[in-house]
Amino acid sequence: MALLNNRRRGLRSTRSVWNGSVSVLSFVMDIKYSYLGYSLIFLLIWIVFYILRPDLRRRMLIFSLIITASGPLSEIWFLKDYWRRPTITGYPISIEDAIFAFAIGGIAYSIYKIFFNITAIQSEGQPRRGWLVIAFIIINFLPLLIFTDLLHVNSIFSSAFSLFLMAALTWFLRPDLLKPSLLSGILVVVLFFLVYKAMQVIFPGAIEYWCMGCNPLGVRLSGVNIEELLWDFTWGLAGSTMVEIVMGEKLQKRAS
Repeated sequence: MALLNNRRRGLRSTRSVWNGSVSVLSFVMDIKYSYLGYSLIFLLIWIVFYILRPDLRRRMLIFSLIITASGPLSEIWFLKDYWRRPTITGYPISIEDAIFAFAIGGIAYSIYKIFFNITAIQSEGQPRRGWLVIAFIIINFLPLLIFTDLLHVNSIFSSAFSLFLMAALTWFLRPDLLKPSLLSGILVVVLFFLVYKAMQVIFPGAIEYWCMGCNPLGVRLSGVNIEELLWDFTWGLAGSTMVEIVMGEKLQKRAS
């Protein structure tokens, strides 16, 4: 009888642990936390990159902090016609926007350098171009004001176009940064695609739930909106070489 009672207590304990695990899993996978989860995935990747390359840490952190503000500011337009993702605060613009922008800033800056073992050094033949900081800010928001606010073009296209203009300006002033920019764009879009696929497993239906006008072309690649991939690619093009062109640095193979 004592053995039977022990077995019953053990079974109740097992059920309690199982129910607790299910509750935790349900909490994590709740659609309310999907945007937070999405942002934290990128933050985790940022941390991995930060650990891998101590020589990039300072610039990676500074660039991430600079880019952080662009996340919440860009949502002013994206919330109008692109998506309406849930936030943990319940406000349309939330902490997740800052986390996401911070993470993808450092990722864009470092991804090419990590995968191809590249470092940045000061170049005597390249001047610093501090004025580009102001130029990039203007280019970032001007297409949104003109094309989205005035002409009602979907904000994802306006934003992608602004990023392409930044990249094109960089290529014009620094043709040597064309190859790193293009390769970064490819690496960034592949990384984003893998994150989208992970989201489909962790938070099934979340991306579709966020969507308001996020697939205007109606084209998807393995369930991922082509517009998302377009934006990701252009962010890789632009964000990867901003520091180098502003600071007058060149890229070279890192010593073994």
